[in-house]
Amino acid sequence: MRRILLFLLVFLSFSSGAFLVLNRTMAMESCHGITDTNANIPSEFSSPWNIFTDTIMMKASCLNTNNVQIKIGTGDKSQYIWHELYYTKDGKTWEVPKELTGDYAPESKKWIAGQAAANINITKNISKKNYIAAYICEWNNEEWKCGCTSKEKCTSKGKWSLQFFDTSRNTQDQENTQQEADDQETQPDDNVSTPGKDFPVYDMTMYTNKPDNVEEIGFKKLNILYEASFYPQGGDVNNVPSEAAIRDLARYSYDEKGPIVNVDLERWKVPEEVDKYKYVLDIMKDERPDLQIGFFNLPPKFDYWRAINGPDDSKYKEWQKVNDRLQGFADAVDILFPNGYTFYEDVEGWKKYAKAQIDEARRLAPNKPVYLTIWPQYHDSEPIGWQYVPADYFRAQLELAKQYADGVVIWGGWTIDRKDPWDENAPWWQEVKDFLGSME
Repeated sequence: MRRILLFLLVFLSFSSGAFLVLNRTMAMESCHGITDTNANIPSEFSSPWNIFTDTIMMKASCLNTNNVQIKIGTGDKSQYIWHELYYTKDGKTWEVPKELTGDYAPESKKWIAGQAAANINITKNISKKNYIAAYICEWNNEEWKCGCTSKEKCTSKGKWSLQFFDTSRNTQDQENTQQEADDQETQPDDNVSTPGKDFPVYDMTMYTNKPDNVEEIGFKKLNILYEASFYPQGGDVNNVPSEAAIRDLARYSYDEKGPIVNVDLERWKVPEEVDKYKYVLDIMKDERPDLQIGFFNLPPKFDYWRAINGPDDSKYKEWQKVNDRLQGFADAVDILFPNGYTFYEDVEGWKKYAKAQIDEARRLAPNKPVYLTIWPQYHDSEPIGWQYVPADYFRAQLELAKQYADGVVIWGGWTIDRKDPWDENAPWWQEVKDFLGSME
């Protein structure tokens, strides 16, 4: 009898433990907030539900408070998902879109057929509620229908579908233990902004006394890592930095400055020493996999005179062959920051050269963000160096970036050997403010 009682106690303990583990596993299966068709979706978005089949197309599984697995689509090959997933980490600001994984549709490098997935790592979940937005199309009744809000008015030019997730709890808890509170939580905020329309204008300027409120109007601070930061103890800058220094900078960049970084290492020869750049990139990604990393001026290899000749010219094709040697590096970076600096007063020549840099970046990395880097002063390698570019010339640069790139980065505020003081009335800054205002 004692053995039987002992066996029952052990069995019950094991069963209870297994039940708790099973429950915990089940509770972690999903943490998306919109779980039915009754949620009120902001007018700029469509529901994550398929209105034709009444099935959910956007799911989130919170593995813990930091790791979220996203799945878009039901697996039906008639569904096409755009390759970029937008998401927030602070509940309001759309991050650089994350590349979705899955089986690309035939003859396409931008649409994934059936189902797409992504993992999101959130080390600073300052918001209880975070959003994801995906663009989903379906072949229905012999036509494409995307982001539909009704069966009657549904075309190929629809809306981004919205879902949100909560890493602090899951939908099992929402449905079973806090129903009243969760009725409110299953409604997205009305003021969440639409992704995909955003054209970021990044600030990498070095001006002294720059006002804090420039970011409020859309001039977003971008983290940049200069050569000196990779060699805190000195050393031979012709050699790669120490692994410890690289890892320290990756942690600092991601944990303290945000998810995007522009690495400015310009000393090593390209393409001959591209492996040195790749070494730095690989270690940074190993330390912080979700850090979105790009390198200023690479790829493509900067070129002015061959670039302006046009793609049919033999010199242009020579330049492309040089860039082909950077393909492995282009495959590894997350963002491309091609050079759009101003060398000459020839506006039309600048347009040809800048567009060529963007075109080459897209040729090498067709599915990655391309942010053109410009400078409101002429490059210091020319006799007119350090002089400010005329306002209309600079505005033309902003407009070209908007037309062909995914964003623009503005560097500057440095003349010869010192930082320049901020000038609120500077013509280039007036153009930036007007440009930002035109996109509201």
